[in-house]
Amino acid sequence: MRFPIHLLAAVGLVASAASAAPDAAKPKAPKATAELLAKGRAAFETTCTTCHGTSGDGKGPAGMYLTPPPRHFGVDPFKQGDSIDAIFSTLQSGVPGTAMVSFAHLPEDERWALAWYVSHFLSTKDGKKAKKLVDALPPLTVQGTLPPGPPTSTPPATPATPATPATP
Repeated sequence: MRFPIHLLAAVGLVASAASAAPDAAKPKAPKATAELLAKGRAAFETTCTTCHGTSGDGKGPAGMYLTPPPRHFGVDPFKQGDSIDAIFSTLQSGVPGTAMVSFAHLPEDERWALAWYVSHFLSTKDGKKAKKLVDALPPLTVQGTLPPGPPTSTPPATPATPATPATP
């Protein structure tokens, strides 16, 4: 069976357009700015430090319980690449076989901010650019203050009874 040449050409155009579609839909990394890195630092503090630690060394309080352990960003190789796009992709999809879950529930701009912030732990070109911006940020501060509580005092000791032991 012979197909008309114009039909084959149309099929080829559709196939090439379909293969180009994923690239067209791929989000583009924003430029690193102090505002973006500040947002990334805040998101890292609330989202990532439990596993990766505040310095990105993989020694967060939950890290000791994870197998494999969380990545030390400055030393361990990244399984899915260490470019900004690759870090963003990892945040989007997670890392199979590890405790690194998808953070696709975070808004896209927050995932980009996290990707840039994580890069500041690296010695890559983008990492060095991000580190300069992070180092220039003001220190993190606790938002708000707790109201003063009532004065504390030691409660009186309760005497021992046959049913309960004495408290000091």
